Amino acid sequence: MNRPSKYGFIFLILTYVTISFGYGQEILINDTISKDILYYKNRGYGILAHNRGYGLYYTFGKNTSAFRSSRWEFTLQTLKHFKEVKNSENIAYYTGASPFKYGKINDVIVLSSHRTIDRLITDMPYWGGIEIRYFYGVGLSLALAKPKYYYIITEIVPVNNGWTYNYEIMQFHKGVAATDIIAPAGFFTGLNKTKVYPGITLKSGFTFDHSKNKQNIRKLIIGASLDIYPIPLPIMFQYKAEYLIPGFNITYVFGSNYN
Repeated sequence: MNRPSKYGFIFLILTYVTISFGYGQEILINDTISKDILYYKNRGYGILAHNRGYGLYYTFGKNTSAFRSSRWEFTLQTLKHFKEVKNSENIAYYTGASPFKYGKINDVIVLSSHRTIDRLITDMPYWGGIEIRYFYGVGLSLALAKPKYYYIITEIVPVNNGWTYNYEIMQFHKGVAATDIIAPAGFFTGLNKTKVYPGITLKSGFTFDHSKNKQNIRKLIIGASLDIYPIPLPIMFQYKAEYLIPGFNITYVFGSNYN
């Protein structure tokens, strides 16, 4: 496997640091914050960017104390291979050509759900500021891998003083050179052959809420995740399918606390 063990180790270290640091900070702030809960429920929506794609975010949960909350989180995000490279040399040779990513065999979308716990590190002062929390969670992920199809030249045919070509819509395979590809096929081509790869997902990190009152949620989430797939997930033909997929992400969330 390429790289996963390295980044998986980093993820475990980050998780340990966030939990240890958070417990220590909670002891220090217990005497300075009111234990009253103004709002018991919360809900939020957001957008996210991670080192291998983009996505959407939704969460809802409960504030179980002034220092702790638990919530469900759902994300829908794209997943690219970190060595994908767009090739556009074909545009100069073929009519109707468009850029493609050589060797890509699957377009992947990942749907994840997490049960997450967060704990207060620093409360927002009454005059304003930032509330900081750390979090950790575990959940399930479903990777949907739709086969990638291409318009691939199968035969070059001489015509008068030039040449033309015949092509077929097919999946990438070992004998295909970059110069054989005219363009990627449409998104719906191969949709009925989509495969599902179930997995387990872990995450941890920090939240920074800068909303001006306790009812609103305006926060930035910075975290790390690790997706584990019992059946390895293939994305590129020339690279091994992946059992472990680490990620680093930034999410911006807007929502509300309510009763």
